Amino acid sequence: EHTVTKENKRIISEILQGKNNISVRYFNPEYLLEDVILPFKTELDSIEPYYSIFIPWLLPNYDKVLIIDCDTILLGDIAEIYNQDISDYLAGACKDIMHLGMYNINENGYVDYVKEELKLQKPYEYINTKIMLLNTDKIRNSFNIKDIFNKVKTNKYNELEQDLFNNLLNGKVKYFDYKYSIISEVDTFVNSRIEYAPKQENNAYGKAQTNPFVINFNNYPKPWSNPNIPYSYKWWEIARKTPFYEMILQRMTYEQSNHISFTTLDHFSRIMFPFKWLKKVHKVGYIRQIADRLLPHGTKRRKIIKKLLFGQN
Repeated sequence: EHTVTKENKRIISEILQGKNNISVRYFNPEYLLEDVILPFKTELDSIEPYYSIFIPWLLPNYDKVLIIDCDTILLGDIAEIYNQDISDYLAGACKDIMHLGMYNINENGYVDYVKEELKLQKPYEYINTKIMLLNTDKIRNSFNIKDIFNKVKTNKYNELEQDLFNNLLNGKVKYFDYKYSIISEVDTFVNSRIEYAPKQENNAYGKAQTNPFVINFNNYPKPWSNPNIPYSYKWWEIARKTPFYEMILQRMTYEQSNHISFTTLDHFSRIMFPFKWLKKVHKVGYIRQIADRLLPHGTKRRKIIKKLLFGQN
């Protein structure tokens, strides 16, 4: 169940005390898609990204809406983005520098996918929808919500809502400076995609990196799981100012201890059960069986391992 807890609502209200230019309202749009069978590509996909496609109809009293992804931080005044003039466009956004690199080298037949599935008139103007300013009034006048529903139900795109947005907007976008969409380059895979983007775009992106306004942690690992990734210190600077800081530390510690525990059992199982390992390692239940064999309940060594890994007696 995807809800904001009462406790978190209370904490957020406390954070906003005295900030008269900010108001928060909670809205659950699940009803809109309750009868729609949504396509998902992986177990990590969720329903929330789809909501952004329906924002013009979910917020009918607003003519302009700024979307910001949950794994994004702003280093400047949000008004600088919101005040951009997009009256002649359906939206305002940055080009997706990683997409440009993928397209430029035709990664895994990506050129055909963009032409045949996305049907983009100008493939090098594909946008990153993680931060996007929508002209909701113009979108409502340009599309019928039933048509959007049909596109969502038949969505076979790789990047779900981002590819769908690009298909809908198809160049009717005001392109922002890359400083509003700097990506945390967590590994060589991300770096190489950026590197292969057209030279002019790569130069513009490199210039924007010297003075980032928005940082998007849209790859893995995330800064709250690994503080060593690029720009993560910026995220932690903000986290330390919130009442959620200790909760984040506790969650990260728990995740790391589980990782250590699984890795330890991984090594044990490879040594003790090399052939069965090849077939069953992916099953967590099998790992638990190995643990129970190596560390029987009630034994001293089980208590020692639990204390080392989890701090339990």
